[in-house]
Amino acid sequence: MPGAPPVSTASPRRAGRWLAIGAALVAALGIFGTCVVQLAETRREPPAHERGPGAATDFFATPAPSAPPPGMAAPQPSPGTAGAGALEITVTRAGAPLAGAEVRAYLRRPAAGGEPATAWRLAGTTATAVDGVASLTAPPGIYLVVARAPGLGRRHALVIRPLGEDATRATLPVAPPVELRGVVVARGTRQPVPLASLEIIPEELAGPDAPGLPDEERTGAVADAAGRFRVALAAGSYAVEASAVGHARAQARALAPGSVEVALAASGVVEGFVRGPDGAPVGDAEVLLAGGELARGSTNAAGGFSVELAPGTYRVSARTERGAGAWPAPVAVGPGSRAAGIEIVLARPGSIVGDVTGDGGAPVARASVTVSPHEGAGQVGSASTDAEGRFAVDGLGAGVYDVAVGADGFTVAAH
Repeated sequence: MPGAPPVSTASPRRAGRWLAIGAALVAALGIFGTCVVQLAETRREPPAHERGPGAATDFFATPAPSAPPPGMAAPQPSPGTAGAGALEITVTRAGAPLAGAEVRAYLRRPAAGGEPATAWRLAGTTATAVDGVASLTAPPGIYLVVARAPGLGRRHALVIRPLGEDATRATLPVAPPVELRGVVVARGTRQPVPLASLEIIPEELAGPDAPGLPDEERTGAVADAAGRFRVALAAGSYAVEASAVGHARAQARALAPGSVEVALAASGVVEGFVRGPDGAPVGDAEVLLAGGELARGSTNAAGGFSVELAPGTYRVSARTERGAGAWPAPVAVGPGSRAAGIEIVLARPGSIVGDVTGDGGAPVARASVTVSPHEGAGQVGSASTDAEGRFAVDGLGAGVYDVAVGADGFTVAAH
């Protein structure tokens, strides 16, 4: 986490009330970084608005031997749901209970390998009764609850389901949809950007550290030849994200009903080569560029890569199953500019290994562990703990990383 000092090998653990994490910085020829993570059971405190999607701390990886968003599973009880309690969701229209509204509940879980930074699993779907209430069996955790009804705008809400509570209640008011209109333009010239792709996300679910939405709950649009678009959705505050070929992705805040302008800057390009220890080109290597966003690319048969991304400063690295490496200095990219001459030489990849335990020290099995560039966006590695709470994240280049851990029925607070 920002400001968290690295831990020396002489003192590998730091303890906090909610989270205990340790890290080891290994010498250049060392084996791996290690950590210990302690999770606390999900409870009513701290309040929901103070809880982030997970806690992170600094880790170092040193050389060592070593998909699209997931489809939603059919509704099924989570392990240990017997007697776990319920979500009771009331849906109203104009202050009165609404019968027959569809209610979906998604349980949040950190990603496993190949998944986005946070994944949602469909925990259940039901309809409201005559009193406007829908009840779903739900173990402790963080839920996205969605209410919809014909002719009405879809309403989302994040609901914290604490441990030890028989029923967690929330009310979702629905109403006829309103219109959000907008235009996508080029920054500086304000010329329209035709055929830009847009995604409209409730503001509380948007941002680099926010959980986002399941695929089937996303609202999208495509701008016309004049860069204009319009969508119908529930009244509220939204983040409107636009992307187009030759332009960097950008986001603007919007209130519905209302209008918004999204300005796209010209994208920059980072180019270079990836080589093995013998100097031979490495094809099909994954290239990661970590900055305000995490951009990805891959090398061609000649070991070359060219990645289009938003203007900014990036750390560039590359990896394969047999090696990993990084360019030693940050790379600055301006609008419409090209940064070239980058050459990455792969060495043996590094690993982060560790243990996850609960408050009492018992190991936590099936916890999800995600690794991201330090103070950067995007996931560069992930793992799940085994029956003893142990995990290993392999294929990392030497550097500093943030690690986040989560499990059903537990929460991780910032340390």
